[in-house]
Amino acid sequence: MERARRIGIFGGTFDPPHIAHILCATTAMDEGGLDEVVLMPAGDPYQKGAVASAEDRFAMTCLAAESSPDLSVSRMEIDRSGPSYSIETVDAFKAQSGGAEIFLIGGSDSIAGIRSWRHYERLLDEVGFVVIPRTPASVKEALAVLGTGPEVILVAGLAQLDISSTDIRARVAEGLPVGHLVPSRVVNYIREHGLYQD
Repeated sequence: MERARRIGIFGGTFDPPHIAHILCATTAMDEGGLDEVVLMPAGDPYQKGAVASAEDRFAMTCLAAESSPDLSVSRMEIDRSGPSYSIETVDAFKAQSGGAEIFLIGGSDSIAGIRSWRHYERLLDEVGFVVIPRTPASVKEALAVLGTGPEVILVAGLAQLDISSTDIRARVAEGLPVGHLVPSRVVNYIREHGLYQD
């Protein structure tokens, strides 16, 4: 019997996507035994505000993902009207993925707050989690919240990268270089479209 495909969903505002996003996605795939990771830019993130338009964030995420053949980018949340909720994304993804095992990839700080997510109980029952360590305290809290229900994979082989999209936007606005933080094609897109200038 053939095993089910294991697909990770890595959601975020990706405003802009940076090298830590790509490193987290590829490391999660390797350490989690995932067949594919789908980067999912949020359409209308209910817990965060976005600076660049959804279309710009989608385009930049596509450019960032070009570096790895096992990464893909989905428009699912961008094309959905209203706020983006993980449970709705998981339901839609399950319907179109033909029985694949679905994993949510997220930072331990974000996953530690899962009880604030819509229908989080279903997520705990229906998907696995790949946890990217942020701080020791948030790792402990995330693992406690997830408990023993879903398959939980703690990514160990990833040094903490202190890269923030907020800081990148500020650097762009100040005219400072960001090429060491953002894939070169994304840097070019930011320049060509005049993003983050205000």
